[in-house]
Order: sequence, then structure tokens, then C-alpha cells
Amino acid sequence: MCGMSPIIDDLNLPPTHEPAIFITPERVVNWSNEMKIKKVIIFDNVLYHELAHALMDDKKTNNTNTWWRNVIEESFANAMSYSRFDSPEEKGSIIQCIQNQPVEYRGYSLFIEGRGSGNHFFSHPDPDIMFHELHYLGLTAK
Repeated sequence: MCGMSPIIDDLNLPPTHEPAIFITPERVVNWSNEMKIKKVIIFDNVLYHELAHALMDDKKTNNTNTWWRNVIEESFANAMSYSRFDSPEEKGSIIQCIQNQPVEYRGYSLFIEGRGSGNHFFSHPDPDIMFHELHYLGLTAK
């Protein structure tokens, strides 16, 4: 979803050495049409998922791309995204999206208290508290 896009390529943006998230509009629209889910839900889901990766980014150990780290990180990013939605329609849409992703993305429910009961592992919207939760799980820099 965050791959490069012809639209972004045409903008001739200067290269950056800072972290950046590029969400390609055509992919949001395509995924929305394919899944029959509102574009705003898809966009928000992708944004929250990628922001979760930003919270987990550890420049010191980022090169240790092991299969289990990938499973934990993708599942945790989906759990964080899922936890940001409130309505049954939104939550159902996010579950539908996750069920159509590769297997390493589907472990999100392991990070959610009650597994679908509506209670969230992320009990507080404060990014500092979420960072401490990530740190506790060993997914951030020490």
C-alpha cells in the first residue's frame, strides 16, 4: 500500500533521509473497490498501520529481518490500527482487510484483550504509553 506511485514519481520530490510515509491514492481506491470498503476506512487503516511501524522502528536492529520479527511486527501494526477504530462497521471492515492479507499480518487478535470482545490491548490513545507497550514487547530500541 505504501509502495511508490507514478503520481509520486511525477512530483519530482527531493530525496529525503528522514522517515516518510507515502500512501498511494490509486492503491487506496483499488483496495477500497476490491474490498467494497469505504476509502476513508482503508486510508485510515493504512496510515495507522504505517505509523505503528514508525513506533517500532529500531535503526539498530532493523536489519535483523527474521520471519518471526516480521510476523510480530505486521500483526502488531494491524492490532494497533484495529484498536484505533470504534464503530462495528469500521472494525468489521478492518477484520475483512486483515483476513485478505498474507498470513504474517493476521495475528493481530493475539494483541487484543478479549480477542474481538471490543476491549483493546491498547487501552490509552497516548503514543507515549503505546511506545512503552511496544518497548515491553521488545519491539523498540532500548
